[in-house]
Amino acid sequence: MKAILAACCAITSTLSVTTPAASQTNALIGEEIANFTRETDTFNLENNAGLLAGLQLGVERGTIRLYSLSVTFGNGRVRTVEPDRLLRPGAPPFKLSFSDKGRRIASVAATYRTLRRESKKRAIVSLRGITQTSNTYRPSQYSNAVTIDLREGRAAIRPSQESQPLRFLQIEVGRRDVFVQHITVTFANGDVKRFDLNRWVDEGKRTPRLRFDAPARRVRQVAIATRPSQSRDISRFTLHTQRLERPDRDTGRFASNDRRAPLGDG
Repeated sequence: MKAILAACCAITSTLSVTTPAASQTNALIGEEIANFTRETDTFNLENNAGLLAGLQLGVERGTIRLYSLSVTFGNGRVRTVEPDRLLRPGAPPFKLSFSDKGRRIASVAATYRTLRRESKKRAIVSLRGITQTSNTYRPSQYSNAVTIDLREGRAAIRPSQESQPLRFLQIEVGRRDVFVQHITVTFANGDVKRFDLNRWVDEGKRTPRLRFDAPARRVRQVAIATRPSQSRDISRFTLHTQRLERPDRDTGRFASNDRRAPLGDG
């Protein structure tokens, strides 16, 4: 099957922080929809100039059995592993680590299938590249993403537990143009705020900034309602926002960038 999403040109773009203590970040390389029969999909990284410390393969919908993962490095050498394990949404993904200095990857071939008895629909499989980062500073930009089947007409993004109070949100659309009806934000204290958009958002573009009433609020979930499609295409929504914290030079702790305004009750 041809890769649904092209390999990222820069592996350091649209990063999602795993944990500050781990000093690692991961970025999406590509995604596939797995069949109910055994198949092998290839993710090409020819345009990626970055070095990877490892790979992470997981699922965002459905359950798969991962039979094997074959990595072709930039020097032509091949490393193949056969984990033969089940992968489900929310469960730990399969990780393959390289040297601490990182390796250049040319392509990755994964063999798997959707388990029909445990999945109502074909599984969505994602492959991410792991890079080493310094834990001295957190990136000022925060992003998180989710992949949906456009026939479902809805998606939900849950910020990670490490995310700080937010001033605003933006949703970026990937893969294809999507008509966004409304976006509903649920705050940590249970409050709900709905933003009616009713507009097309082109592929690679973002919605306007969705600002909150309070200076900053913690967000539990962002729900996106789209016009249902009859096609089998998938799209990817990425949540973008600005972190409110920066590290203090003396203590190394993170403090709010805006000391003049109190945080919201979310």
